[in-house]
Amino acid sequence: NRLGTLRGPVLFLSFVMAIMAGQATTQYLALGTQSAQLAMGGVLLFFFVDGTIAIDRFGSGESLPARFVLIELGYYSAQLLVVLSALA
Repeated sequence: NRLGTLRGPVLFLSFVMAIMAGQATTQYLALGTQSAQLAMGGVLLFFFVDGTIAIDRFGSGESLPARFVLIELGYYSAQLLVVLSALA
C-alpha cells in the first residue's frame, strides 16, 4: 500500500471533498443561480485537482505529464471560481 500512514488522512480528505462536491452540486441544482454554478465549478475543479495530486503522489510512481500546470492552474482557477461565486 503506497499510502502507508497517510491512508486515514487521505480517506478523510476524500470523504470531505466528496461531501463538498455533492453539496455544491445540490445547491446548483436547487437554486440554478450563477453564484451556485460558479461555486459548483470551483469545488468540482478542486476535487479534480486533489485527485490529480493523489494519482501523482500515490499512483504508479511515475510523475504525470504536465502535472505542475494541471495542479497550479487548476487550484488558481478553482479559487477564482469560488471568489466569483461569492461576488455574484
